[in-house]
Amino acid sequence: MKIINSSFTSFINLVSCLFNLDSLILSLNFLSWKNKNRTYDSKNNFSVPNSNLNKQKLFFLTILIFIPFYFIQCSTKKDKQKIASLLYHSLDDTRAFFSYPGRFVDITKKREVIEQILSIISNAKYSLKIYAYSLNNPEIIEALKEARKRGVIIEITGDKDQNYELLQENGFVIRMWKQSGLHHIKVILADDSIFFTGTGNFSRHGLTNDWNGYIQFTVEEKNRTAMLEFLEEQLTNPVLYTNQILFISSPDNGFLSQNLLLQKIEEAKISINYLIFDHFDSVISHALKQASSRGVIVTGVYDAPVDEEGKYLSNQFYGFFSRIYKDGNEDIRETAKFPEGGLLHHKSMIIDGKTLLSGSYNYSLNARNSNREILFMSENPYLVSQFQEEFNRVRDRSYPLPMNRFHTFPEIKILKNYPLNEDTLCLPQNINSPVIELGNGIWKSYLSYPKIENTNCFLITSYANISSGLTNSFRNDFLSLRTLWDSFQIYDKYSNISYIYNSPVSNSMFSSNKNTILKKPRYLSFTNNNIYFEMAEKLDILGKTIHYLIPGKQIRTGVIEKNANESGFYTNINTTSTERSSGGVFIEMENEYYFFCHQDRTKFNRAIMDYLLKQIYFKNYLIQEQELSCITN
Repeated sequence: MKIINSSFTSFINLVSCLFNLDSLILSLNFLSWKNKNRTYDSKNNFSVPNSNLNKQKLFFLTILIFIPFYFIQCSTKKDKQKIASLLYHSLDDTRAFFSYPGRFVDITKKREVIEQILSIISNAKYSLKIYAYSLNNPEIIEALKEARKRGVIIEITGDKDQNYELLQENGFVIRMWKQSGLHHIKVILADDSIFFTGTGNFSRHGLTNDWNGYIQFTVEEKNRTAMLEFLEEQLTNPVLYTNQILFISSPDNGFLSQNLLLQKIEEAKISINYLIFDHFDSVISHALKQASSRGVIVTGVYDAPVDEEGKYLSNQFYGFFSRIYKDGNEDIRETAKFPEGGLLHHKSMIIDGKTLLSGSYNYSLNARNSNREILFMSENPYLVSQFQEEFNRVRDRSYPLPMNRFHTFPEIKILKNYPLNEDTLCLPQNINSPVIELGNGIWKSYLSYPKIENTNCFLITSYANISSGLTNSFRNDFLSLRTLWDSFQIYDKYSNISYIYNSPVSNSMFSSNKNTILKKPRYLSFTNNNIYFEMAEKLDILGKTIHYLIPGKQIRTGVIEKNANESGFYTNINTTSTERSSGGVFIEMENEYYFFCHQDRTKFNRAIMDYLLKQIYFKNYLIQEQELSCITN
């Protein structure tokens, strides 16, 4: 009997674990989110027609039966977060909207986005905050005038080089964003709670004649202050997570936007679908090409004419199914100055049908380093399915670029000898345009180099500005760490050649995928050429390996020993007085690293530690609550 019971239990466990959570989400997506007949009242409250009540009951019944069983049997922490997200999104008011260009499109459909914006403005009770690159739609301006008459306080932030004459003629004051790039975000925040954003400008034709996507939701009450700080570029944390959506802004944290796109492309297993207006990021192109080499089907649709990166990818994908398309939108209207509309203005990517990345962020150096941009990411099944349908609709009205070659899989060559001599890297044969993948986890970097000819040697510090990862700090702060170069891979952008180097003796920290968790020491000092510290919380770190990062120099490794009075720990790592002004400490645990850093009060160069702190927070944004700062000494 015990054997039968045990077998039956094992069978049930196996079935429950095989009943993959992602499959459940897709099923529930069909039952609930696919309902196109749901309606909203004047206050944007969600309601379902009676004919769909049975589907809703089945939805909630499935959830109630499944969740406890899944939690007990085989759920991971990430799965539990997905479950919480699924429950939340079964009740929230998140919505997606899309423009419908076309000369013969029904006028009701064509005006869907603009009518929603007018509704937000007309329902505003006390405040409207608008952040816009272009805002010249006459209907929106008339609605703003009516809102002002009702006593609604209207604040508008715009781009210093854009024309806001129509707004100014109607008495609106525009606060100009003063940094060097474009104020490119497109946001409306009504009553500090109703949030509307997307890929399209609030212009005469951007809302009706271009392909664009938007989202709207009521900001969680606990995050409303944070949302205001985010929009005003005053948020302390590098990312905002609200309503199960992650938001990153440029230019202060633009490198995190690039890193997020690269990370999700790297994680793709089945498909990558994207719609893009501007694509000038060669590192993203490399990551997309590598995804296709893993068997991922990559499909990109570009605004016409297709950017050079799109043309490059059209001949670089592996296999027969990945493809680049040119947009076919011809809904262009002549104006007194120049033609308007007819664009594919999206900046939207869907990974494996489960993750959506969108916003105002184009794939470019300016978007990362100079412009005021927003990139958001969501796994909300409703949003993902809606943007997937939008992708299909745009692709079906586009034209595939010809494939002039079938790209063969890379010829991998192992480098047996250390290829670096100071800052010069030499290979056995000439290479046209190298891309180096370096490090992992928080150290992950892509170094992209300009095209070179007739040479097999190049300076590792001569990488292009679009390069990602550690390159966002000062060039010599990280890349001069020779242990970082103990393992790396080099690709030739225009051929199938790839080189790999793995040192027989290396520091595994740089190639590790372990999470890094911020910790706060209560006390830190340097005595007798040792590092001494006391932790604010009780940690089982005695005997663990510790790494001390000396910026711009090296990383030293030692072992944690207990102090004689048992109040703290010390290490056998020697440091000089000049090496103690700034540093980072990594404690190697079985499944993760603990990290803390210190900074001299008089030292102004914080680029290294700021980068590491933001990267660590970004990698753990769902669980990291600590203050992002080093202790001062």
